[in-house]
Amino acid sequence: MVARHFLILIILLATVPASAQEIKFGVKGGLNVATLGDDSGDVESRMGIHAGGFISVPILDKLRLKPEIVYSMQGAQEDFGGDERKYDYLNIPVMAKYMITKNFNIQAGPQLGILLSAKEEANGEELDVKDGLSSTDFGMGFGLGYETDDNISLEARYNYGISNILGGGNGGLSQTNQVIQLSLGIAF
Repeated sequence: MVARHFLILIILLATVPASAQEIKFGVKGGLNVATLGDDSGDVESRMGIHAGGFISVPILDKLRLKPEIVYSMQGAQEDFGGDERKYDYLNIPVMAKYMITKNFNIQAGPQLGILLSAKEEANGEELDVKDGLSSTDFGMGFGLGYETDDNISLEARYNYGISNILGGGNGGLSQTNQVIQLSLGIAF
């Protein structure tokens, strides 16, 4: 079974046009505006950051595959009292990036999130709530990007959570991550 997948991968890589640009590695970081799709409807955005690395692999002339590993500060603030939900993830998006022009692109792809920490601040106390949340999160990312000829990129992406991040025993409640990211990156 593994041999068959490896053979398929070799065939796919062999079909990449010879004129395709080289594989690029890079780093990125920026601002998060995160909130939670929440049954209670009483949350506001939490500002945070994200930072990580990526690989850009040419597949076809205008199509690139861009897997990333990104630390991301997510969560929300409560409308009432300003209490904060601080959820930190290691996200692994795999974006398909289509070059509309030489410099502009659109992106879409799945994202797996691994919960690193979860704290909720209530009445001036910070509580660890990681055990009450799912250890993984699944979502989809959609975005726009601009790349300069000097390998500097600007991106705007919306990560839409699909899976319920509340752990077992949640009483039927649902909560999903929703994050807008503005990023600056550089490829080498």
